[in-house]
Amino acid sequence: MFGYHVPKMEQGGSIKYDRYAFSREGWDFSQSKNEETGEIKRPTATGMSAGAYTEEMSSIELNSIKKYGGFYIGRYEVGIEGGTQDLSGVDQDSSIAPSEEWTGWKNGKAVVQKDKQVWDYITRDMAKKVAESMYNNNEAVVSRLCSSYAWDTTLQFIETKNTGYATNSEGDNHSGSLNHTGIGSTARNNIYDMGGNAAEWTTEVYIWGPCTWRGGVYQVSASEHPAGSRTYLRQIDMGEGMGFRSSLFVAL
Repeated sequence: MFGYHVPKMEQGGSIKYDRYAFSREGWDFSQSKNEETGEIKRPTATGMSAGAYTEEMSSIELNSIKKYGGFYIGRYEVGIEGGTQDLSGVDQDSSIAPSEEWTGWKNGKAVVQKDKQVWDYITRDMAKKVAESMYNNNEAVVSRLCSSYAWDTTLQFIETKNTGYATNSEGDNHSGSLNHTGIGSTARNNIYDMGGNAAEWTTEVYIWGPCTWRGGVYQVSASEHPAGSRTYLRQIDMGEGMGFRSSLFVAL
């Protein structure tokens, strides 16, 4: 599949389709996982009360993983082809969208390709809607907004291939300007851009609210937001650099 990456999940191996905790001593975004419930918890160091991130894995994902033993995840953040930006009527300083299903990009096609405008200025609910509609004309696959399961499993896979990747350590400094077209720096190319450029909406939910974005982000360094970090936002939050990534599952 053009534009997608395939994390290898070996039968009976250590990498399973699951939620993982990525933490470092002294890191405000460190997490722990309740092995019985699967909940990922965060400490109060971020100024937010400790709470559990929860998510029910969709039957589509679960059944496809059980049958085919793997999945696809976008090599790049979802981009928009042929779209026009329309931010009229939006107070960008507050980063609040006028509705839960809103995007500042109109009349474009969602794509997973290098050198395409990153589809930012989008709410979580709209990102979910766009992601799920990307491959409606392809009966072989089902497209989803990236879940915490897909995100964490991919990072777990990457760590086995690149121990220097900033999933839970200071690593490289990702701060700088948003790369609107395609990927960030050469060091963060391909799937490794989960550690930088746009922050990305997922289907994961927080106990205080419905939305969680994941990964590194261009405004801050990897020590603040490495690829494994989780941050809570509302359904109506949006802004420059708030994007999303899609995942594909073989249809049953």
